Amino acid sequence: MSNPFLLVNNTVLIIAIVGATNLWAQSGMKARDIAVLGGVLALYDLIATSLLPLTTDLFGSLASIPLAPLVAWGAGSGSLGIGLGDLLLATVYPLVMRKGFGRSAGIVAMVITLGVTAVMMALLKLTNSSVTLPAMTALGPLMVLQYGYWIRRLGQERTTKQYLQAESSNRRTIVSDR
Repeated sequence: MSNPFLLVNNTVLIIAIVGATNLWAQSGMKARDIAVLGGVLALYDLIATSLLPLTTDLFGSLASIPLAPLVAWGAGSGSLGIGLGDLLLATVYPLVMRKGFGRSAGIVAMVITLGVTAVMMALLKLTNSSVTLPAMTALGPLMVLQYGYWIRRLGQERTTKQYLQAESSNRRTIVSDR
């Protein structure tokens, strides 16, 4: 896995992730569905990554093929990476939270997912360990907790139609203030 390979692989995967997550959010995916998926995947990720060698073996065998399902930084033994599934959920969750509960919920979700991911990467780098961490085991319960907080605070999640109406009225307000 050379740096040019990683650059091309990461670029293609990031473009695909941005496209897929935007399609999911715009097609009406609910924050509830992503929170439930994150909660279920937390348990799966714990078993498949920590208790069994499934994820580590999978990444080991797929790491050198084109479009490997992970975004990685650095080549060799000191490299860091995050799996495609973890990155998909960490990317779509702030989008659907913004759509479902508003700007504040989206920003909080983004800060938490980025923060948890950064802390996990920093721990791996600082301890100089080459273990595979189950990212969804940390992110999944936080997604469920955030969803529970916002549903309790604001009530029912907005539909895509309600979101579009709110955004349309916000744009008109901003334009008329200028």
